[in-house]
Amino acid sequence: TDRARAAEELGFLSAKTDDDQRTIAFFAKANERLEKLNMDLGAQLATLEQERKNLTAQSQQEKEAAKREERQLAELRNRVDQLRRGKLAMHFQQQEAQTRDEFLRDVKRGTAMPPPTSASPTLPTRPQARPIGSHSWA
Repeated sequence: TDRARAAEELGFLSAKTDDDQRTIAFFAKANERLEKLNMDLGAQLATLEQERKNLTAQSQQEKEAAKREERQLAELRNRVDQLRRGKLAMHFQQQEAQTRDEFLRDVKRGTAMPPPTSASPTLPTRPQARPIGSHSWA
């Protein structure tokens, strides 16, 4: 009976040991898989970090390029405004010259009318200065 009990106990412990060995092997493989997955995730993280840095640098370059383009556009707009003002001034000068030439021709013919009071009636007139002590709101 003691031997039978010892044999039964030995069989139970042997089965338990085999089961524990399989459990250890299972967890060892699971641990290996997790370590490999961790290494893969580390490599993936490094790749993502590099992409983030590249995108940040690219974004900064694009912002700088946009600022340069804005400055160039502003310069071009200023240049267009200058050319428009120059063209308008040249138009008024030509108009004045034509009016003066017509007036001189009319003077030579003896049919001259008095010259207009304003050389260019389409130009805005400057406001007159107010006397000292006079306010626009008073």
